[in-house]
Amino acid sequence: MHGESHNKDERYSLNWTGKSAAFRAAHEPATAILKSLPDESINFDTTENIFIEGENLEVLKILKRSYHEKVMCIIIDPPYNTGSESFIYRDNFKESKTNYEKRTGNGEDTNDNDPFIRNNDESGRLHSNWLNMIFPRLILAKDLLTNDGVIFVHIDDNEVHNLRLVMSEIFGEENFVAQLVWEKKKKGAFLSGHYTNIKEYIVTFCKNKDVFKGLIGEINDDPGTYPCINEVNRKEIRRIPAGIKSKYRQKDHFLPKGSKISVTTMELVLHSDLVIKDSVLAEDLVIEGNWRYSQDAMEEFAEADELYVTEDLYLRRIVTHPRFKKLKDILPKGSKDEKDDIDIKNLFNTGWGTNEDAKEEIRLLTGVKNLMDYPKPVRLVGKLIASIRDTNFIVLDFFAGSGTTAHAVMDLNRRDNGNRKFICVQLAEQVGEKSNAFKAGYHNIADVAKARIKKAIEKIRTDHAIDPNSKLDLGFKSMKVEE
Repeated sequence: MHGESHNKDERYSLNWTGKSAAFRAAHEPATAILKSLPDESINFDTTENIFIEGENLEVLKILKRSYHEKVMCIIIDPPYNTGSESFIYRDNFKESKTNYEKRTGNGEDTNDNDPFIRNNDESGRLHSNWLNMIFPRLILAKDLLTNDGVIFVHIDDNEVHNLRLVMSEIFGEENFVAQLVWEKKKKGAFLSGHYTNIKEYIVTFCKNKDVFKGLIGEINDDPGTYPCINEVNRKEIRRIPAGIKSKYRQKDHFLPKGSKISVTTMELVLHSDLVIKDSVLAEDLVIEGNWRYSQDAMEEFAEADELYVTEDLYLRRIVTHPRFKKLKDILPKGSKDEKDDIDIKNLFNTGWGTNEDAKEEIRLLTGVKNLMDYPKPVRLVGKLIASIRDTNFIVLDFFAGSGTTAHAVMDLNRRDNGNRKFICVQLAEQVGEKSNAFKAGYHNIADVAKARIKKAIEKIRTDHAIDPNSKLDLGFKSMKVEE
């Protein structure tokens, strides 16, 4: 499936049968329109949230007209190509060997002009259709992202390697952010008897790493202190202005030029006398060490009264402004006893939820057990959105499934008074007649999603006593693709 890139600017690309047609599919104009369904909506005239029933490739083309480079966050949970028959959404893109051979040269009806066709191997047959599905949709997704936007794609071991390569080609390898690992189960399922599978991945790329602000897992706005030296840095000389405070045990202290101050493996060398009088540095201090900060920064800290001499005659900085820690790439399920909550300031104070948690969330909303086979928990999706650290942007999910993303956006806005908007797209994929969804009266997945979103709105209003005049957007415009 691999071959040389067709673009000299790319270091590599993934190639498969049908790639040219998939590429062309992304650039063919939309032929359909969106029809509004006010009777299936909530607060149709005022809401900025949108739910669209229709084939997502066509919808993405329609959205491009109005939302080009206007979506900051895309979260999708596409089919994993597992071949599982229990999925309500079609999840098997493997084609028959006979059909594959016909298309790739071992039979009839080949396309000899397709420059992307390479090896006609078993791996290609198993993965080509899935790649032909995801490739044009990701191309269009990139067009919708803001320059500082980010896309999260849920996937498992079946296609994660291909997904990484395809996304590197579309978004640029330099814009890879992370391959997050989500602990999806409390108890693992045995796969082929070789290992216990309890994880999935969330492959994350940004549109442009030069302006992307990163994913923030924790905000610490409590006052704290930080050392001004770091032993791995090179030795340099700094001039410390007189007047900074001293916490040394003696209010008055003198050390002559040339003295060394050592604690553990760190050492400072005085290039001037150290003079402390009445717990204040009385004279400018010239000192050599492995400094963490520049000369200008040290002077700035001193001027702001953020620098002081420690009990060991070292220097520390007082920090009062918020500090941001990047998101960790392991997303643990958390303790079974913890509250189902989100700490906006520290996303790792609680777990990220599991498939079991997600099923229970849907059951509590709809009263139907096992309505969807592998839903994502609100906590997981909500925390991913929260890690962007903005409260006013559009979130797009064009594999909406049961509507978790819509639920997560509204729940997150309720928590932090945010103004995020969602656009959710779901094909009216028929549910199996033996499924719990069918038995509960749902005919397709789009119906499941709309019902779940309505239930979520009702629950948020009731559980949190939302004022009817609140600015919180608890509604959605329902729309449908029409040819």
